[in-house]
Amino acid sequence: MSLAGRGWTFEAICCEVATGYDRVVVKKAIRRLEAEGVIEASRPRGPGFGPRLLRIPEAFAAREELQALIDAIPIAWPDLGDRVSAAFDGLPEKTKVYFERRGLWR
Repeated sequence: MSLAGRGWTFEAICCEVATGYDRVVVKKAIRRLEAEGVIEASRPRGPGFGPRLLRIPEAFAAREELQALIDAIPIAWPDLGDRVSAAFDGLPEKTKVYFERRGLWR
């Protein structure tokens, strides 16, 4: 759901927003969505520089419909939208600068 409004997210934000779920469960869900082709990552798993961005692949047949559904979630459930916004706003300044340099932040 943290794809809403931006079209991208990353694991740490997913874990932050998924209150009530263990970090391991969230990571397993991300792996499964990747394996099924629902999301794709900017780089392979493992150590690397910067966050591993997650997006809905261009080749995903229902990409536009899925993104529209995800974008509607904060409208239907404003509290979830607020949690996602707070998670992104709470990122360290260094991470925000990283995203700004890549044209991803505001």
